[in-house]
Formats: sequence, C-alpha cells, structure tokens
Amino acid sequence: MTKGKRKRRTGDGSSRAGPTGVTSAKPGASGKPAGGAPSSSSAPRTGPAGSPAGSGAARGTALPRRTTGKGSANGPRQRTVLPEPAPTPPRFLVSLARGATVAGSSPALLVLAFVMLLLLWLTYSVSGVVRVASPGVMAQLEALAPLHSLLDVQFYIVANRVFTSLVSLALVVLLLFLRTTLTTLSIALIVERFAEPRPWREELRAAFARALATFRTVLAIEAMFLMLVFLVPTVLGAILGQLGAILALIAGMFFLVYAPVVAVTEGLGLAASVRTAIRAARLPGPWHLLFVFGYLSLAIFLITASSTSAAAATATPSLLVWAYAMFTTFLHLGVLAAFVYRWLAVRTGVFALMSTPKVKSTKERRLPMLRP
Repeated sequence: MTKGKRKRRTGDGSSRAGPTGVTSAKPGASGKPAGGAPSSSSAPRTGPAGSPAGSGAARGTALPRRTTGKGSANGPRQRTVLPEPAPTPPRFLVSLARGATVAGSSPALLVLAFVMLLLLWLTYSVSGVVRVASPGVMAQLEALAPLHSLLDVQFYIVANRVFTSLVSLALVVLLLFLRTTLTTLSIALIVERFAEPRPWREELRAAFARALATFRTVLAIEAMFLMLVFLVPTVLGAILGQLGAILALIAGMFFLVYAPVVAVTEGLGLAASVRTAIRAARLPGPWHLLFVFGYLSLAIFLITASSTSAAAATATPSLLVWAYAMFTTFLHLGVLAAFVYRWLAVRTGVFALMSTPKVKSTKERRLPMLRP
C-alpha cells in the first residue's frame, strides 16, 4: 500500500457520515476530537423539548422578566424572576350556567328569596301611599346592589313626604337589615352549595353560621351602597344629567359587586373586602365589564318594560305580578351565584397578586449599584 492510499484512508476515516447525515469524529491521539469538532463540554445544552436551554422555546413563556443578583468577574449573575400570572375568570356563559344551576337546585335559597320578597313588599307598603305592587317595582325589590339601593333611596324620598324624618329613617334602617339578611344568607347558601356535598342540615347550619359571623360587615357594605347611590348620582347627574346617574350605577357595580361576596366567603372586614373586590374587578380582560353591563341592561329593561303608572298601580299584587316578581328574583339569584362562582375561581390568584410586593422602578434598582 502506497503513502497516498494510506493518507487518503486516514482522511476518509476521520469523518464518517452516519445514516442520518450527522458526522461523527474519531478522537485523535491526544484525546480531542479530530476535524476541529467542539467537545461535549462546549456543546449547547438542550431543554426538555430538545431546544437549547437558553432559547425562548425552552422557557415557553413571554412574560416580562426582571433580573436580580450581584455582579461577578465574568459579568452580572442573573436570576429570572417571573411575576405572578393574573388569574382568568370563567367564561361568561359558564358562569351563568353554574349560577342558574345552583339557584334552581337549592330549595332553601328559593324559599328564602320568596319570604324576603314578601317582607320587603310589606315594608314598602306600610306607608299606605307608596304603592309598589307594579311589576317593575316588584322586579327590582331583590335586584343586586346598587339597583335595589336606588329603589331604597327613592322610597326614603317619598316616605319623607308622608312621615317625619325619624319614621322615614327607621323604615330605611329596617330595609337595610332586611337587605343584609337576604344578601348574607343568599351568598352563604350559594357558597355552601358550591362546596363538598353534605347533608342539607349540615349545609344549612354552616350557612347560618357563616351569615351570622359576617352580618355586620355586609350591613356596612349595604349602607355604603346606599350612601353612594344617594350622593354620587346627584353629583354626576348635575354635571352629565341622566347619563351621569347611569355611569354611577355601572361604576358602583363594576368595582363593588364582589364586596359582599368577599365579605361572606372570606370573613374579611369592610376595608379589606372593598380593597379585594376592587382588585378582583380590575383583573385583565373585558368580561367583568361586559357581565356587569349586560346584567344592568337586562335588569333595567325588565324593570322599565313592565312598569305601570302610579294611578294604575294597586296596593296588592296579583298572582301574575307575583309570578313575574319570582321570575325576575330567580334571575337575580342566578347572577349572584354566577358572581360567587367567578370569585371562587379567582380568589387564590387575587390574594397572590395582592400579597406580591410591588417591583421597584429600574432607576431605583440601579441606584445602589452606583454607590462605591
């Protein structure tokens, strides 16, 4: 065998092509790969999906990052800190379906709604002048706040013309206690309904205990709704007219609709419940605003479409009016249960976001590094 053939064989054996077309190099005498191939220690590491460990495919996220750590001789040592992802509430139709299912499958909730509807009607009718037997008013008696608060303010204004201020105030306080009882017991029954299945006696006992423990907080929230409805629409109405009153209703329900739900579910105080409700309302996405606006639009339509004049209103509702009032009350209960369901779905993420400390600005983070 000549020298030329030996050289050609040596050159051919230094780099053999495999079946997949990836070349494999034979190590030389010094133990290093021949042909200039990089060693295994300098080869790029791969992530679980086979992509390089430093690539975006291995990280699998597009969330903003901030880096922390002290500098070193080779450069700053970086540690990726990902912020807490914002929780996503359930879909609009899913929430309504779950709420309607809970409202229709709880006999205690339906009985409570009918009894409280009767008591509210009796309280409104005690004056003998304020006639609330029209279908529109009966449909608004058990609406969610601040819609029922608007009706209570109108009742106080009308009753103040008939009775003294002290009697009118006493009637409003009685309404507040009835509203608080209805709201607290309804939310407590809904929460226990969403919990683990258990005998109905234990479920009722737990709901009553939860309602009793949070009664004062919900009473303060109902009083706050009453004051907001009394003051804010007056100020905005003087500036924007009827549009200002509508915007006040939307804003009040948008930011505070979760307040009684948080108070009953979590057992928090007034300030903490309001702060948590506002944070839950500010979660990313337009669905909460659409939910609130859709409910207000439907409720106002049902109230105004069936309203009658004061002269045509009777003192005692007919069977048809009672049936209409129970139908609208079921809709209000379904929407309330939907809000409870949405809160239970995002409560862990909301509390995580509220407990996460705020990240300082870039300028504030760099100032300590400039010090000697």
